[in-house]
Amino acid sequence: MQVSVAAVLQAVKVIEDLLNVPLPPKAAYRLARLAEALSREAVVIEQRRVEIIKKYGVEAEGGWSVPAEQMPSFVDDWKPILDEVIDVAVEPLPLSVLGVPLYRV
Repeated sequence: MQVSVAAVLQAVKVIEDLLNVPLPPKAAYRLARLAEALSREAVVIEQRRVEIIKKYGVEAEGGWSVPAEQMPSFVDDWKPILDEVIDVAVEPLPLSVLGVPLYRV
């Protein structure tokens, strides 16, 4: 399945929340497989993001931060990565598989 890097990052957060909701066994299984595949991609993406932060940022007590004057350069390097379309070895998961009304999720 082809998705943007930005979509992978968003999906990982949503799937983590969904994994904490009681789901039918089949849905929980498929969701866990999807989470595993997307999490692997998210690790690689996060490594690149940290590299860019270190390139433009400064080390502070709590970690790294990008100063306001460097933010445009950071965004210039980070945005093309977010927009990149990648192949992820997963099948789309229809919402109907979840077996619960969406307002409960």
